[in-house]
Amino acid sequence: MATGENPKRCKTKLQTWSNRSDHTKQQQKQQRIDEDRISNLPDNTLHDILCFLDSKSIFRTSILSKGWRRLVEALPYNLNFNAKSFDDESSFDVHVKEYLSRRNRSVVPVKSVTFEFGSTSSNESDIEMILFDTVMQYAAADGKLDHLSAVTHENGKFGDVAASIVAHRHCRSLEALVLKGFMVDGLDMQELDHLGFWSLTTLELHSCFVFNSVPFGLKHLKIVDCTWPSSGCLRIQASRLLDLEIKGLLLFEKVIGTMFALNLTSFRLSCSVSDLKKLSHLDFPSLDRATIRLWCDDACRLDESSTSLEDVSREYMKLLRGLHNAKSLDLRFDEMASGESWKDHFVFGEMKLCPFTRMETVRIEYQYPQEPPIPDHVIRYLFGGSNEFSLEQI
Repeated sequence: MATGENPKRCKTKLQTWSNRSDHTKQQQKQQRIDEDRISNLPDNTLHDILCFLDSKSIFRTSILSKGWRRLVEALPYNLNFNAKSFDDESSFDVHVKEYLSRRNRSVVPVKSVTFEFGSTSSNESDIEMILFDTVMQYAAADGKLDHLSAVTHENGKFGDVAASIVAHRHCRSLEALVLKGFMVDGLDMQELDHLGFWSLTTLELHSCFVFNSVPFGLKHLKIVDCTWPSSGCLRIQASRLLDLEIKGLLLFEKVIGTMFALNLTSFRLSCSVSDLKKLSHLDFPSLDRATIRLWCDDACRLDESSTSLEDVSREYMKLLRGLHNAKSLDLRFDEMASGESWKDHFVFGEMKLCPFTRMETVRIEYQYPQEPPIPDHVIRYLFGGSNEFSLEQI
C-alpha cells in the first residue's frame, strides 16, 4: 500500500482485480466448453461425421476435441484413403500403416472402403497397389465389407484391382461397387458375376472403358462419361434393375444402345441430341419417373448438311416412345447456339397417337430466354392428358 493511501480504496481495488480474475477464468472455462462441444455429441453422431472425412483429415481434426481423439481408436465403419493428399508414396505408406495400426477393429468393423490412387508412374502405382491390397486384406478380415469405391488415374487397370478383391474372397459380400478412371483394360460387366460379385446390387462407373451388359442381380446402375469399344454394343438388359442413370454417352459411331429393364422404375438421362441416335431401342414397362436433360452440340446443329429437322425430330420421338409408361416426366433443355431455337427441332407430323399412356406429371425446364422450347400445340398433343403440367425458365 502506498504511503497515505486510503485503506478502503485499496480494498476496493483488490476486490476489483479479484473479480476481473474470476471473470477471466470463467470466460476461459466457457471458451473451453464451447470449443469442445462436439465431444458432448453421441458416439454414433461423431461416427457419422467422421464418415465424410478421409483418413488424413480425421487425424488432423482429432486435435480439436478430446472426444475425437478417443474415437480415433474406434474409427468409423469406412476406410477412406486418398493418395493424392500426400507428397510422395512413402509418406502415404507410413500414413496407411499407422492409421490401420491405431484402429480398434473389435469396436467398429469395416463396412466400406474408399481408395483413391494418386500416382501415374508405374513404380509408384505398384506401391499403391500393394497398399490397396493391404487395406483390402484388413477389411476382408471383418467379413462385413459391403461397399468399395476405387478411384484411379486414366491409365488405371481394373484387372489389377479385381485381382486384389478376388484374392481375399470378400467380393462375395460386396453390395455396392464404385469405379472411376479405369480406361486401360476394359471392364466387362458380365465378368463381375464370374469373378464372384454375387451380392452386387449397386454399380457406379465414372470415366471407365466398358464392355458387355449388366450383371444379372444389379438393381441400381449409374454410368457417367464412360466409353464403349468402337465395334461394341451398349446393351442394358436386366430384369432386376430398378434405377438407371446415364450421364454423357461417349459412344463411337458404330455403337448402338439398346435398353430393356422389366422392373425399372426410375430413369435419368443426360446427353447431347446427337447421341440420341445411338439409342436404338428403349423399353421400360414399369417406369414411374423419367428425368431427361438434353443439350445441343456442334454435331446436331441444323445448318449441318447431314442433319435435318425430320431426323432430329425422329430421335426425340424415339426417346419419348421408350418412356411411354412413365407417370412423371422432367425435361430440361439447356441453352442452344445463337440463332437457333429448340422449337426448330420438333416436327411431329408423322405421329398419329400420343405415346404416353399413364402420364400424370410433366415438368419442363428451359434456358431459352424468350419462349418455351416446345411449341404449344406439341405440348397439348403430348402432355394434354397429364394432371399436372409446369414450365420453368432457368
